[in-house]
Amino acid sequence: MKRLMTFLALSMMVLTSDAQGLSFSKAENWAAVLEQARVENKYIFLDGAATWCKPCKMMDEKVYPSKAVGKLMNDKFIAVKVQIDKADGDDAYVKSWYGDAEMLKGKYQLTTLPALVFLSPDGELLYRNFGYQDPQKFIETVRFAVSPEASTFKRQLETYKKGVRDYPALPKLIGKMRELLVEDSLANEMVRDYFGNYVDKLTDQKQILTKENAQLADANPGMVKSTDKFFVELKKTPLEESDKLIEWLGGSLALLETMAKKEELYLKLFKNGKMVTAHPDWVKIEKSIHTKYPQLDAGKIIGEFGAYGHPFLNEGFYLKTGDWKRFNAYYQTDVEDKLKRSDWTGINNICWWYYFVPVADKMPLEKALTWASLNVEKAKADPKVSAGDLSGWMDTKAALLYKLGRRREAVTVEQNAVAMLKADNLKNGREADAGCGGLLNSIELMKKGEKIQGGFGVEAVYPANWKLID
Repeated sequence: MKRLMTFLALSMMVLTSDAQGLSFSKAENWAAVLEQARVENKYIFLDGAATWCKPCKMMDEKVYPSKAVGKLMNDKFIAVKVQIDKADGDDAYVKSWYGDAEMLKGKYQLTTLPALVFLSPDGELLYRNFGYQDPQKFIETVRFAVSPEASTFKRQLETYKKGVRDYPALPKLIGKMRELLVEDSLANEMVRDYFGNYVDKLTDQKQILTKENAQLADANPGMVKSTDKFFVELKKTPLEESDKLIEWLGGSLALLETMAKKEELYLKLFKNGKMVTAHPDWVKIEKSIHTKYPQLDAGKIIGEFGAYGHPFLNEGFYLKTGDWKRFNAYYQTDVEDKLKRSDWTGINNICWWYYFVPVADKMPLEKALTWASLNVEKAKADPKVSAGDLSGWMDTKAALLYKLGRRREAVTVEQNAVAMLKADNLKNGREADAGCGGLLNSIELMKKGEKIQGGFGVEAVYPANWKLID
């Protein structure tokens, strides 16, 4: 779904020589890269990628071969490519980088790919960005990474550490710290400093309910409180009016909902990250939310918390506690709504991301299989649906069958998806196998009895005693 081809762990190979595009280093290890950068006084560009990342491949094919990119970077940068995964085809050189690749993956959080990381000649982080960028956008990113603005950021941070407070400038400074993933604990302190020692002392509502403050609160849900003057003003102001002040349509509601989930659900159901009870008094909680936040739909908030979780709970409470009755009921409503709107992609996403990937229990998986099967049948009758999309939805159905142990049926569904896609390719003048790689790979994995994973580097959860029926 999202990452690179099978080259090297910190695979620093020269991608283009004759084309004069960006040249990647073939240094022996990360220490050698740092030493070369120091001695030659060059910046470091670290391209985080993986063998399965399609946007990474696009960077290799369309961006790095660009003469303009090479002209801008080759004399000023040491470019290195970091393969964060391990593949069967990795050679000895690739394997020699596994250790450094794992270290860099953690240090610079190379999880969203491609990860574009820029370091100073002395190895300090200057800037990070993520995702595919066309050549012109990438050039803009490179120029910004080494611009005076990056130096200004460093200077502002040092000034704050010395005790000098420029509160109006803090939101932007904190935002940059979050973007670069530097000094996270200090950034947390700065958020509290800003709201507690600056915003709380303001008296003009127009200075309190601002776009900048709303964005800061939204980006730092763990560091704001319902007692902060920003939220006190937000709660007592009509939603339409506060939306205008913060320049965010629907933003007031979103901020209040997040706060309610945090203080009325997460902080009451968990202590120090551990669950207090698996069977909350939902009626009592709903009443509490309604009393404190009369402008919110308390039932909806509880349902979303149960199904999706919260910024501090990366899985829904129903999933975490195995409350499949409420779990299925929530998504049943969602699926029915999407069926009415012919939102086949939305139904598929529910079946894949909220059932196939995280769920190991048979009962909810069978429920998802029912929805996935219905989704495929309905989509087949929709003339607007492409063969490519339909084959992907058939793949989801096959994956659910396979996870339930029904391998023979799963393989048949995958083979039917391949046959349909090949026929469509030939009909439209494409190569027969175009777009079939993922389906064929799944078939091979199923035949070998290996587990199908979630994609994007996400591992699917399987029962401890998972077995194939046939």
